[in-house]
Amino acid sequence: LWARDAARRALRVSEDRAPVVRLLEPETDRIVEPDDEIAVSFRAGDDVGLGDVTLVLRTVDGREERRAVAGVADGTIEHAGRETFSLGDLSAEPGDRVSVWVEARDRDDDGGPNVGRSEARSLTVASDATRRTEGLAELEAIALLALDTLADRLERPVVEAPEVAGARFTVLREATQRLVEAISAF
Repeated sequence: LWARDAARRALRVSEDRAPVVRLLEPETDRIVEPDDEIAVSFRAGDDVGLGDVTLVLRTVDGREERRAVAGVADGTIEHAGRETFSLGDLSAEPGDRVSVWVEARDRDDDGGPNVGRSEARSLTVASDATRRTEGLAELEAIALLALDTLADRLERPVVEAPEVAGARFTVLREATQRLVEAISAF
């Protein structure tokens, strides 16, 4: 019947783009303990509809473990999710790095499916060396704080006038308290 219809019609074709995936958590590369529960939060969307979403973990030896994300309804335009895993499940050793990212596939059955991928995060399993490195950075911050506290003491002359002496004492007490708290936390 439509072949007999002589009316002109316009047809607009648009390219099916790959899904867009954003990794929300972890926000940065980081050092984690072997038994830590790692949370991965993400948002995935597609112009036509998502097919599936996968959490991908790549170990130091290049092996990839792919875990399907539950709860993604076929054809959903946008999905936000949170998955957790433990590096212990991957037999990761201290010092090993594991890359994590999220992939989403759309439902393009003509030339696809198109695959979108979030940026990857690197998770390093804590070792004695990484703990020492972290400790040195904290110790350096404490040393700089101690130097600032000493500078405050040297730059504020000791005076006899009670009102000026009281103001000096208050400033120095606050700086010294911050230093004591930093040392105690270390």
